[in-house]
Amino acid sequence: MFHEMLKDITKDRHSNISDREELEEKLKESLSGKRFFLILDDIWVKAKNDPQLDELISPLHVGMKGSKILVMTRRKVAARALCDDEPIEMSDLDEDIYFSMFMHYAVGGTSVVDKEEFVQVGRVIAEKLHQSPIAAVAVAGQLGANLDIKFWKNTANHDMLSNTMDALWWSYQSLNLDIRRCFEFCNIFPRRFELRRDELVCMWIAQGFVKTSSATEDMEVVANDYIHELVSCSFLQQEVTSSDTDSFRIHDLLHDLLDKVAGSDCFKIENDRSQRGERWKADVPQDVRHLFVQNYDANLIAEKILRLENLRTLIIYVVEERDTPVEEKVIENICKRMPKLWVLSI
Repeated sequence: MFHEMLKDITKDRHSNISDREELEEKLKESLSGKRFFLILDDIWVKAKNDPQLDELISPLHVGMKGSKILVMTRRKVAARALCDDEPIEMSDLDEDIYFSMFMHYAVGGTSVVDKEEFVQVGRVIAEKLHQSPIAAVAVAGQLGANLDIKFWKNTANHDMLSNTMDALWWSYQSLNLDIRRCFEFCNIFPRRFELRRDELVCMWIAQGFVKTSSATEDMEVVANDYIHELVSCSFLQQEVTSSDTDSFRIHDLLHDLLDKVAGSDCFKIENDRSQRGERWKADVPQDVRHLFVQNYDANLIAEKILRLENLRTLIIYVVEERDTPVEEKVIENICKRMPKLWVLSI
């Protein structure tokens, strides 16, 4: 979150920093003596004494008097932890506005026969989603890809649309099996991590997830079609703060879904060494296939990772200006001792 704040304030001048303490200091420097208005969306702290709350607020005290923080959360307890005032409850979207949004994502400018029938069935489906925006976009995306009134009517009779997570599960199940595997692979990345189109395409192809229908079909074209479908149902969301259409993030609720469907295949070591200089001490599951390591540590590689016989993907996230470069001998050891490894990304 500090990274996103700093990126907005400095216009990306410090986008290469990932060390928490360094981020906090840069944020303090940028806010010191200035009046700011900060919007915090989807906050999940549990109580006033939650250590995460203190970590979040501590660098903001340097701002000028009159600074404001607007907090949005799905939990009242989180709002009360941040402010003694009674929180303002936001009402659901107006039904007509919600339905218009739903139909926009379902049919958009597409010309359909018997549009009135699609509108009637679409209204039944939208009513089941209880004004959840992410559910509307995810379900509508699948309906837009299947402009068959029988499919729409079957969906309208489905019981799995009654809450947001069930609606997301239905949308996930409606995806092509190969696209599902590609999406599940994204669980290797930390929450709110910026995903790059070219990297996803290369990794999916290397893992054998991309299937072509003929020998002449280009795998990269197929992989990009997968991305287009995931974007159309909002499983991948394009960065709205950038003109770059090749950058994506995954909504937190969809990460919750990924945690359920990806099983133990993916594992993340979010090894924040800035926390009192401590290294990762926990064990890594032996059956993990795809592993993301947030800060390079040669000892971690030697002690934990080289023992993972079934590893297919190893991503080591290194910041060149700060982290120790990955030594050539470490790369050689990885290649020699991990014969099943298909993707090594540093």
